[in-house]
Amino acid sequence: MKYSVILCLALIGTSFAAAAARPSAHRAEALRWTAACDAPESVTVLWPAPAGASDVAAEARAVTLDRTLIHWPGAGTEGRFRLHRSLRGQLLAAPGERVRGSDGAITLQQHVGELPAALAERHQRLGDGTLLNVSATDAAVLPLLLREQLLLVREDEQGRVLQAAALQVAGALDDLYAAAADLPDLGVTVVAGRSTKFHLWAPTAQRVSVCLHKGSGLPAATRIPLQRDAATGAWALQIGSDLSGGTYTYMLEVAVPGQGVMRHRVIDPYAIALAGEPHRAAIASLDAPALKPAGWDTSPVPGRLAASTDRVVYRLDVRDFSINDTTVSAPLRGRYGAFSEAGSEGMRQLKTLANAGLTELQLLPALNLSGASDGRLFGEAGDSASRIVELRQMVMALHGMGLRVHMDLVDSRPQAPDGDSFPVFERVVPGYDRRQDAGPGPEPLMKAKRVADLRLRWQRQLRVEPCAAPGARSQALRPCLDLDIDLDTKLVADHPARHSAQQRMRQAFIDAPLAGPDAPAKGRAAADDPLRLADLMRAGLAGGLRDYVMTSWRDELLPLSKITHAGQPLGTAAQPGDVMNCVGLSADGARTRLLDAAIVSFSQGIACFDAGAASADLLQIRASSTLFRLRTAAEVQARLLFHNTGSVQVPTVLLGHLDGVGLPGAVFRDIVYLVNVDKLAHTVAVEPLKDRPFELHPVHTAASATDRSAAAATYDAASGSFTVPARTAVVFVVR
Repeated sequence: MKYSVILCLALIGTSFAAAAARPSAHRAEALRWTAACDAPESVTVLWPAPAGASDVAAEARAVTLDRTLIHWPGAGTEGRFRLHRSLRGQLLAAPGERVRGSDGAITLQQHVGELPAALAERHQRLGDGTLLNVSATDAAVLPLLLREQLLLVREDEQGRVLQAAALQVAGALDDLYAAAADLPDLGVTVVAGRSTKFHLWAPTAQRVSVCLHKGSGLPAATRIPLQRDAATGAWALQIGSDLSGGTYTYMLEVAVPGQGVMRHRVIDPYAIALAGEPHRAAIASLDAPALKPAGWDTSPVPGRLAASTDRVVYRLDVRDFSINDTTVSAPLRGRYGAFSEAGSEGMRQLKTLANAGLTELQLLPALNLSGASDGRLFGEAGDSASRIVELRQMVMALHGMGLRVHMDLVDSRPQAPDGDSFPVFERVVPGYDRRQDAGPGPEPLMKAKRVADLRLRWQRQLRVEPCAAPGARSQALRPCLDLDIDLDTKLVADHPARHSAQQRMRQAFIDAPLAGPDAPAKGRAAADDPLRLADLMRAGLAGGLRDYVMTSWRDELLPLSKITHAGQPLGTAAQPGDVMNCVGLSADGARTRLLDAAIVSFSQGIACFDAGAASADLLQIRASSTLFRLRTAAEVQARLLFHNTGSVQVPTVLLGHLDGVGLPGAVFRDIVYLVNVDKLAHTVAVEPLKDRPFELHPVHTAASATDRSAAAATYDAASGSFTVPARTAVVFVVR
């Protein structure tokens, strides 16, 4: 009895001690849970993959087409096909051995028959391979399987591995969670004074939580789990208070092929702005009054252009615009805010160009599609609010000049909080945007949605059009060179390499006369090269229109599609609005830049200039008449005629005649432009243009004209001869 009492008292004492210790243990666990939000590393291995697992994962060759079909290029057909799973990422498939670390598997059957037409069209890049079926029963549990490590294995009858491949999962995820494409509120949504909602699409994550910070430089105050929606694969958390001014990151536990189960701390792919070091996403609403400069809601936006060919684009680096401009307040140099100082030298120059005919600015590099820009360049470090206000002030200032604003996309996938260069979207949904083949293919549904959603955010709430920088792979975002907000024009000359080739050819044409007959043989052109180059220039002046007919250097009357250079046709465009002619900032001197800009200014199509390459005189001339901005290919053919062509010509002189009779906005009955790239003056006689009252374009004779050499050009009516000084571009008109 005594021992029973003692034992009972001991147990009671132990229970009280345990109860007393439990709150302390909970507090310690809570501290560890929240402390992970502030760990120096953004990636933590929870369950490491076994050695050798990464070899198979690196070749994610098997492609899910939808929830029931998998395409496996290079797979044999003998044996059985099984899809193995491991909750903790422990799968290992060594040839000749049984799969290790498997928590189970489903058996796949080889598909009989053709692919459904829609899938065949979407995945036509895949080519040959073994097509496998997931049964309807197994497809029902596929959402659970996709949250684990998966490995597709071809086995013999004893279960030994013959082949193994990791999966490209986008097709299955897009099919299973197609409803996610209609989610209206991914990212953070703040209802002023009432609530804050966090919403993240992460269908393969095993757990998701959000780290909340009361300020950009403060440690996490708390970490709260999100709840998963089975229909969309999205995770959400609604908090009944307005958390504006705070910051957040997400914590995800997710299986990563070849690595195991990882914990990723990531920035929201839909972040409005970044704040703090390490970077976190800002909790804010772009509708908040504190993020709007005075007058934002009522400030005017430039109206529609009459035609896409009226566009004149100026490409400008945000930082370079003002970083060395001493007329800008020192704290604002290199930042958005510099554009708000109307009296600065840079803004005065922009105003001059806008008045001369510039229609829009393409700013680069300025943003990534997280909605965030580099705070070191464009705003106070850690202060997302000041960046947003400064950006809106910049937009207001440029719109006030009548300029539309585009911004070059730096990186559509923001990086991890610790600066890890691995794209955040890949951290959120590992393998979703991963393709092993080199060919073009369908863009994953939710990646395209994200780009489209954020583009709308920038358009509607910041009045800026984001566009794809060279090399950015997005089918939902048009290239910057081919952007037209109002008219949605689809341009054919949309590759940066094409624009570079155009510039190189113009440079060769302009510089060739400077080389002289004594140039080294290696760099000297063939005897007919000046004639070929002149035809290339005329093709550009005609907008590269495939059906435009002109006399070639061989004296053949041919459409540009039939005149070739280096095996390529000189004309590919259907309409002048399908082409953009761009001039870069040449390092070869002011006169060379002027001639380059003149050829672009006189060309049919859309004109664009790098900063410093545009001439106000030339912009005024282009703006003075719709003859330089013809709308259709038929108009270009009917109204543009080149003289001084064929085998007998002065190949260093381009001469185009534009007929303005009956054309709205032409202003002039006739326009003749000449570009002489030679070191010598030249006179070109044009019989059909005799006895006409040509005079210099009024821009050339104005007191404000910057190129005085053009004013020295002459026209002789009796002979129809135009004389152009050396290295000069000039325009004559008949009123």
